[in-house]
Amino acid sequence: MQVFNSVDDLIQSSREFHFMDAELITSNIVNCFGNKEIKSYQVLADKYTNPIFSFWIDTTRYVYRYPSDKTLGIIDRETEKIANDIAETLGLDNSGIWMNNDGHKISRYIVNYRFFDYEVKKDIELALDMMHTLHDSGQLTGTPYDIMGEIDRLWAQNKDYATSVFTNIFSIRKAVKSIYEDLDYDNAEKVLCHNDIYARNVLITFDVNYLIDWEFSKDGHPAFDLASLFISSEYSDYEINRILKMYLRHEFDDKIIKEYYSYFAVATLFWLLWALNLDKNGRDMETEIKQYHKHLMKFIKKVKSLS
Repeated sequence: MQVFNSVDDLIQSSREFHFMDAELITSNIVNCFGNKEIKSYQVLADKYTNPIFSFWIDTTRYVYRYPSDKTLGIIDRETEKIANDIAETLGLDNSGIWMNNDGHKISRYIVNYRFFDYEVKKDIELALDMMHTLHDSGQLTGTPYDIMGEIDRLWAQNKDYATSVFTNIFSIRKAVKSIYEDLDYDNAEKVLCHNDIYARNVLITFDVNYLIDWEFSKDGHPAFDLASLFISSEYSDYEINRILKMYLRHEFDDKIIKEYYSYFAVATLFWLLWALNLDKNGRDMETEIKQYHKHLMKFIKKVKSLS
């Protein structure tokens, strides 16, 4: 990717970046590192919601995440910061250097990493270990995840577009709402959930692993983290059930299995509507939309079979 000599040049390189404030970026970097020379900038974002770029000071490379104007009123940045701080104390993400309550973030640039691989058994075990570290920590952000409220908000914004893509979206939504109503989510014990665990948010290196990007983190049901992992995969019904049982550590019965699949359906409807919203606004999400829809239909079918 192209390297720029100034943050102004980087901002002018794409209309997607024109909303960014060069003075604010520079001020935040100076507050972290003092008046050291920033040698160059390089855009890193690739199918991310927020602009992400790296910069060099001396011979060290860092990453800057600029909160997108499209996430205003959608992402709770104060809760994200709380989750980031907890993740650091739990050893899940030690890449952060600085973050404020507006969502601006500076991190270390991680070298020689690879993304999580859905087909590698050790990677699956790692992801499940990360979930257990998070879910069993007893730590909370203090912000409950109102997932049905988020679904209703996205539905109101994208109903017409969703209908143009899936003629059966009304019946899908009705089925998921019925599933949700059978759950006692308001009174369920909540754990800290990342809510966006998938390949690109699990970075694996030789000696340290990272669970990054805590934007969607809130206190909810642990099934939400498993759902985010599953819906971006090509896993079969058998593989999903096997990994779920690995997570549950063989402490399960039909009631627990139904509970988790019910939450899988609810979480997947949220991500389907999220992807449709991005697609409507110009970002190509065709692959994700098809994938999420396929898994959602399977989850709904599984819940019905367990009823």
